Amino acid sequence: MALLLRTLARNELARSFYRDVANENDFFYFFVGKTTEWPVVGTPETPLDTESYNSQTHRNMMFVKRVQASDAVMMIRRINWVAGTIYDHYDDVDDLSTKNFYVLTDDMRVYKCLNNNDGAPSFNKPNSTDVTNAFILSDGYVWKYMFKVEASDELKFLTPDFIPVRKMAGVGVPLFDINGEIDDITVTSGGSGYVSGDLPTVLIQGDGVGATAVPVVTAGAITDITITNQGRGYSFAYIEIVDNETGAGAAAEVSLGNEPVSLDQENIEAAAVPGTVDRINLLQLGQNYSSGDVLVTISGDGSGAEAVAFVDDLGRIERVDITNPGTGYTFAEISFSNILGFGSGATATATVSPYYGHGANPVKELYAKTVCLSVNLTNDTSDYFYNNDFRQLGIVKNPLDDGLANFMADTGTTCYVITVDDTTVYSNDDSISTDNGGRFIVAQIKEATDQVYLLPVIPVITVDSVLTNNRTSVTALTINSLTSPDVINTTGEILYIENRLPINRQADQVENIRTVINF
Repeated sequence: MALLLRTLARNELARSFYRDVANENDFFYFFVGKTTEWPVVGTPETPLDTESYNSQTHRNMMFVKRVQASDAVMMIRRINWVAGTIYDHYDDVDDLSTKNFYVLTDDMRVYKCLNNNDGAPSFNKPNSTDVTNAFILSDGYVWKYMFKVEASDELKFLTPDFIPVRKMAGVGVPLFDINGEIDDITVTSGGSGYVSGDLPTVLIQGDGVGATAVPVVTAGAITDITITNQGRGYSFAYIEIVDNETGAGAAAEVSLGNEPVSLDQENIEAAAVPGTVDRINLLQLGQNYSSGDVLVTISGDGSGAEAVAFVDDLGRIERVDITNPGTGYTFAEISFSNILGFGSGATATATVSPYYGHGANPVKELYAKTVCLSVNLTNDTSDYFYNNDFRQLGIVKNPLDDGLANFMADTGTTCYVITVDDTTVYSNDDSISTDNGGRFIVAQIKEATDQVYLLPVIPVITVDSVLTNNRTSVTALTINSLTSPDVINTTGEILYIENRLPINRQADQVENIRTVINF
């Protein structure tokens, strides 16, 4: 049995994860933890995919930071344009997922190579911003402008190895990917029997979140539907009107819109021509052809494609140029015939564009199978810690709060926070035990507020507990007040772990935490 998991399947897995983050189907958080040293000082240990290591990582977590929709983006491999490099060109018979068939220029623009001049080096940097047409440069390379990495994405997501990529709008399936919002609702049938004092419920169904609307009733019929929240994250949506006791029969249709990050890219996607014949690839040059005596026929499931053949002095077809790329092809076959002469033997194949055209969906066309998550850590919340270091970060899905419901806030601490009479008897990373069997690690000390943050190892503590500092052997330490953790650090599914050298946090410090997940 021969099986193939296509690269586009990995694209769909990455897109599903991205959708879960963007549409809040699940709640994802970066976590920061482990204030204590690695077993080998200065050498981060290799994370293990075991239940024991997972449990230990849970106990290391000190605080969490929510990954919002704006903190996630799909990514493609970064291929920089460098003069003198031979780039691959788009070919529908190649596995393009490993080919260098697109480039990123220093202008932060991405171009797809449609023709590499028979494998010649590229010497002219692609620079056209034509959103509609491919263009040829003097080195023989043909390029198609795909999109520009906008400044916000460059700052937040661009890495030495990956480029952020988005689907804006335009053509293809899905039309809006997951960036659609409810733009308009059209009543297609007003129904009858509705009364203004007992309005039916309008449900907006789809794969996005947050959209709401209310009906307008006139003379017993629904005459309009007012959008009260456009929502976000839709690639499709439909209207369900829940009939009530008095009225029935109303129906409506929804139109999606969006606010694109890049107007250029939206125009590129909208201008993409589906199923064009891009290139004629000669296999056999044939013989006895005469210049001007060759008819090129392009057959397939599209229409309009035309080409012209050029014959060399030996009667061979040396080149075939596309004069009209046509549209709607998923395949094309090439044949040559004579008008007057006796030429024979020439054969060729055609290279056909992606189904929706070059530039219609760069996420799929450029094989995005990676998701980048990027958040900033500041100190504008009491949940963060400072004046201590951390060595471990990761991603946890659906952690729970102290009421064992999904934690949904932007930030949260996993520590018990106590106020004490004297913070000087505590130091970072001290081991603290309680008289009723609890065990904790000091994660942070805030002298100005007399607070000590205790990371639970065995979470047994009350405001009446008596503490012992196991490092200094100081006993009979009392608690003035006790606040439970926002997040229970033994909950949630840890998806990603990264061990690092220690990073010391200061009160004025702002850090960017970024991770790239490959599928």
